[in-house]
Amino acid sequence: MFNIFLNKFTLFGCVVFSSTSLFAQISVFAEQDAGNIIQGLVTSSEEAIISGEIASRVDFIVEELSEFTKNSTLVKLNCKLFEAEKNIVKSNLEIARIQHKKNTELYARRALGKNDIDISEAEYVKAQSEYEITLINTQRCIISAPFNGIVSEVSANKFEYVQKHQQLLKVVNLDKLIVKFLLPTYLLDNISVGDEIDLNIEELNANFKGTIKSIDKLIDPVSQTIKVNALISNATKNLLPGMTAVVLL
Repeated sequence: MFNIFLNKFTLFGCVVFSSTSLFAQISVFAEQDAGNIIQGLVTSSEEAIISGEIASRVDFIVEELSEFTKNSTLVKLNCKLFEAEKNIVKSNLEIARIQHKKNTELYARRALGKNDIDISEAEYVKAQSEYEITLINTQRCIISAPFNGIVSEVSANKFEYVQKHQQLLKVVNLDKLIVKFLLPTYLLDNISVGDEIDLNIEELNANFKGTIKSIDKLIDPVSQTIKVNALISNATKNLLPGMTAVVLL
């Protein structure tokens, strides 16, 4: 029977123990000397919910759990309407350009008044702006990946008509993972930004190395703990957000 822990702090689902008896329950640290074991959570430093900026039909959407690289296409929305609008506006822009050029020549020969040339210039500028809007709309038909990662959730299907701002995907970067944990204030002198720490991922029962990325500047007055973030390498892609990390100091 293991001894009852003397000190235990709980906040936001993270549990901190100060004792040596817990070592018997974690095989990877079983042979080590007494220390401080802290439980943390693996999270991603980059994750996003992808939504469409226009209402349209889905022509293509990546599959759930598929990996992707930055700037690769995640979603293609049907763009026929916006392409047609772009072609019309582009024609109007060309007409405005020709008219403004002609008026400029007439104005130079004093065959046209200043008011007429100002109006034609304003019409040309307006046509340019309208064309830029149609370009933006057509670009919104293709949604590209903001970073390297994996699709963790798909909320729409091909051929469905989706609304503006409707959630389509949830993506996460598995390369840049962080372990978040709460450190008791009496251990603050033990770490600093840039320090290397030992981690054990309970779900994998495997050792990892972490590097302290940041230490919060505010202490929780109730639990007397402080938030700490540590970077952890995921070269093998075995680590997943949501896993539990045991931090040994």
